[in-house]
Amino acid sequence: MKSRSKDEEFPMKFRILRLWVGLSLALASASLTLVFASSLDLQSYFSPKGGTQEAIIRTILAAEKTIDIAMYSFSSDRILDTFRRLKKERPAVRIRMILNDADNEVPKEEGDKAQAERAREIERAAIDIRYVTRGNERIMHEKFMIVDGIILLNGSGNFSNSSDSRYDENMIEHRDDEEILSLFQEEFDLMWNLSYDFPDGSRFREEEIERARARKDANVVPYFTSANFDPAYTFPRNGERVVSGALERAIESAKSSIYVATGHFRLMLLANALI
Repeated sequence: MKSRSKDEEFPMKFRILRLWVGLSLALASASLTLVFASSLDLQSYFSPKGGTQEAIIRTILAAEKTIDIAMYSFSSDRILDTFRRLKKERPAVRIRMILNDADNEVPKEEGDKAQAERAREIERAAIDIRYVTRGNERIMHEKFMIVDGIILLNGSGNFSNSSDSRYDENMIEHRDDEEILSLFQEEFDLMWNLSYDFPDGSRFREEEIERARARKDANVVPYFTSANFDPAYTFPRNGERVVSGALERAIESAKSSIYVATGHFRLMLLANALI
């Protein structure tokens, strides 16, 4: 009897050419980018020691006007020194940064500085920081940077030495893609407007959320879990499953193979979709 290959034994219904995932599906603000067959100007990097930090530094130093950063955690001395160098050489460049845990006095890893201490260093480098309020469901788990409105770096890794030298991480560099950049800029502006200059900022400002729709034939479609919440102080769930729903549809459209790389897999809905 002829033996069957593993590919033949594994039941698949559809085909995805490429899938990069950078998200946390728990109650968090995160992003997912589905990349299908595309002629867009994309460059991918993989850690450890795959050129990710060098690409980040190179992109920062190329900034002429603005840098917007949403970063779950920031512990890299090298990247901080790069921001200091940029502000010394081009002080007019406006840099805005959102950190999730900017008021935490406990280091995340042995040998690291506490995020609160790091946040103070960042502020002294003339970078405008905003904080995500504590005590509710909202966690800012994003990892992306927009430079001059024309370059987007988006991936799974934080601005940390470990993400460059120890962890398996990925990062995609998008250039001159107005549609994708505008969607990420909208997401950053939404979080910026709902965050505060001080860790104990009182209440979220009520704000109407309008999100631009990607073209139906777009090759790259970003999804953001912030759409799962209403913009109130407690950031309550509104019953939406934007990112997991997009993943389920992608799974159901595959024809021959699916490749997934993720640090966490806890959602039974997606497990069932893959079976």
